[in-house]
Amino acid sequence: MLHVTAGGWGATIGLLVVLLALDPLVSGRRPHAVGFREALAWSLFYIAVAVLFGVAFGALAGWQFGAQYLAGYVVEKSLSVDNLFVFVVIMSTFAVPAEHQQRVLTIGILLALVLRGIFIALGAGLLSAFSFMFLVFGLLLVVTAVQLFRLVTTASIVKTRRDPAARAHAASLRRHDHRPAEAPAEPPG
Repeated sequence: MLHVTAGGWGATIGLLVVLLALDPLVSGRRPHAVGFREALAWSLFYIAVAVLFGVAFGALAGWQFGAQYLAGYVVEKSLSVDNLFVFVVIMSTFAVPAEHQQRVLTIGILLALVLRGIFIALGAGLLSAFSFMFLVFGLLLVVTAVQLFRLVTTASIVKTRRDPAARAHAASLRRHDHRPAEAPAEPPG
């Protein structure tokens, strides 16, 4: 088992804080629509940071641990591709202007990290206290999967656009948008 020192944890958390602050500070200074080249550059930068971290981790802690980190990174990176579709649906449903999408995405990722930490801690506590919670969590996952399967259709996206909460949120975004108003796009069908 790997023993990580307080200094190791401090350096890792410090690097994460710097990276989380870097994106909004560097690219968020002026809201703009992110083009393909800029998105590709940021993606390659973050992949390079992750690979360099894995190499440094392997050099410091041993190549077996470095290889495990890099294998985990590749798995997580491939599994995170489905999040892109969720982001596209959310951004289009709430009609987030292109120049504000990067900021909204950054805030969403930060909130997701915080909530994930909270739910992991709560889930771990419940699982250690009550073994039957494995069944409850499994059932919750199955029910959620069935609901997502039923909702992810063109009709559900159109229905969401008619949802009063979605309309109110979209109106709030438009109030803070200083561009000239455009006619809302009619849903297909």
